[in-house]
Amino acid sequence: MPPQVKICGITTNDALQAAATAGAAYTGLVFHTRSPRYLDYPRAQALVAQKPDKLKSVGLFVDPGLDELDTALSQVDLD
Repeated sequence: MPPQVKICGITTNDALQAAATAGAAYTGLVFHTRSPRYLDYPRAQALVAQKPDKLKSVGLFVDPGLDELDTALSQVDLD
C-alpha cells in the first residue's frame, strides 16, 4: 500500500480541492484557537460538506477536554 498523505491546516475550499487533486487521503482541520489556521466549528463543517467522498477529514486539537471533543464531534462530521 502506498503511503497516505494528510495535509493539515486547510482553511478554504480552494485548499481543500487542491489537497484532493494532489492525492491527499486526509485533510486536517485545526481547532486550536491560538493557531493562525484555526477554524470555528461552523466554518469547519462547511468545508467538510464540500470535500470529495474519498477525502477524509480529521481534527487537530491541543489538550482538549472531553466536553470540547464532544462539542466538536457533534458539530463537525470528522472521520
